[in-house]
Amino acid sequence: MTMTTLVLMLCAWSAPDGQADDPGGRLPPGIFRRWVHSREEDAEGLEVYRPPDYKFPRSRGRDGFEIQADGTFLRSGIGPTDGVAVNRGRWTSQGKGRILVRFENETLAPLDLEVVSLEDAVLKVKRTPAR
Repeated sequence: MTMTTLVLMLCAWSAPDGQADDPGGRLPPGIFRRWVHSREEDAEGLEVYRPPDYKFPRSRGRDGFEIQADGTFLRSGIGPTDGVAVNRGRWTSQGKGRILVRFENETLAPLDLEVVSLEDAVLKVKRTPAR
């Protein structure tokens, strides 16, 4: 049985103690929230994500994800009837600046992301080929 995975390559930031799934404290505290794709800002191979309260331009729908400090990962996308479809997973630290997410829905295609920056509620990521 193959688990679908999402790997986030993160720069080595320090995080507060008490995050059981990130024993090395390598995830920035600001990453633990919901992120919505601001595709209008995508440029030069980078995808831009912002918090849901950002004033996005009108759009038919937006994908995103939420990373929680307890190891929960929620991936949201546009559902078959234009509603929101949420796929639940669990993330674990994979060493220096990396997390691995296994989704409950094993039919999801693997996805690798590299976090390029996280500043002022703007998350920039670069997709790399799935492994």
